[in-house]
Amino acid sequence: MPDKNTLSFWKATALLAFLGLAHGSAWAAHPERSYTGIINYVDPATRTVDVQGAFFDRQFTLSPDCALLLPGHGPGNISELRPGENITLRYQSAAAAPVADRVRQNLMKYAGVVDDLDSTNRTVTVYSDRLDRTFNLAAKCLILLRNDHPGGLTNLQNGTHVVVTFETPGGTPTAQRIEQTSLVFTGKLKAVDPATGTLQARAGFHLRKFTVAKNCAILVHGRPVQLSDLRPDDKLVFSYDLIKGANVVSRIVPEGEATNIVQLDEYKIDL
Repeated sequence: MPDKNTLSFWKATALLAFLGLAHGSAWAAHPERSYTGIINYVDPATRTVDVQGAFFDRQFTLSPDCALLLPGHGPGNISELRPGENITLRYQSAAAAPVADRVRQNLMKYAGVVDDLDSTNRTVTVYSDRLDRTFNLAAKCLILLRNDHPGGLTNLQNGTHVVVTFETPGGTPTAQRIEQTSLVFTGKLKAVDPATGTLQARAGFHLRKFTVAKNCAILVHGRPVQLSDLRPDDKLVFSYDLIKGANVVSRIVPEGEATNIVQLDEYKIDL
């Protein structure tokens, strides 16, 4: 029969083992956290990234197998991170410094109508129902016109609806991509005047007047029709631009046949 000292030894050993297992389980179950902000700087040599959050900045170490997710491009690497990008990191703070094992780039978008163009200083000012905002153009800013045709700053016009994908290096809003789209209005046709090329449509309490562009595409069942073929109370989708205070419509289709239409409220405005 073991003596008292031996029993005490094994009890102590069992207790330490239990505590160790409990600590290990708690460690393994330590939940990951997330942190979202704008990159201040990246150091590829030390695999560190400094991120400005909503209230303060924080530095993270990227683990050797850290996954970088780029929207529309899939996996990336640390060399593709740059100041001004908005990212979300998944990390554990068990170590002295938080270690991230996943980084996701968040695209910041701003939708509105072009209010001013400055080709000399390479800036574009976009107005939305919230505010007017000016963007510098990045050196390799991609400008896409309708139907994904590449273009330049001079191809855009005041009143054109655009979606700007931007970053904020040094706190300066900088456009990386500008896509020309259209404003969209869905409503019932209330009046049409083929002689003047104008029409009116209502959605709820909102009555809107449109001027029909010369090259306006009016399609029913995929086939072109004339403005005079439209009938009151037809429920239609109007794609238009705001030009010199007028709603100039460039495409009209029945509501059920609208495809590839960009709605303004699909875009989150990140400021």
